[in-house]
Amino acid sequence: MPKFLALTVRTVRDCIRRAEGRKRAMPHQVAPIPRPEFLQRFEGMWVAVLDGKVVAAELTSHGLAQKLHDMDHKKRRRVVVEFVRPTTDSYIVGVG
Repeated sequence: MPKFLALTVRTVRDCIRRAEGRKRAMPHQVAPIPRPEFLQRFEGMWVAVLDGKVVAAELTSHGLAQKLHDMDHKKRRRVVVEFVRPTTDSYIVGVG
């Protein structure tokens, strides 16, 4: 098999980066993003946020889904749902 067919996507990506004068993507530490103040009292809960305000909060995602189901459709389409982790938990989020 010719060498150019054996290239993986990662290898091709690295070749393009080097041709552009950039280095390979290396792991690096990122500073943590602080939690917004309005979410502090909702630790360990599922919340629905709309325009920077909590419009619904429940202990389970199922309970929150039921609350959202009863909400106005136009309002429900714009909410962002997230789990507010306790500050004692540590976790890593990968983007990309």
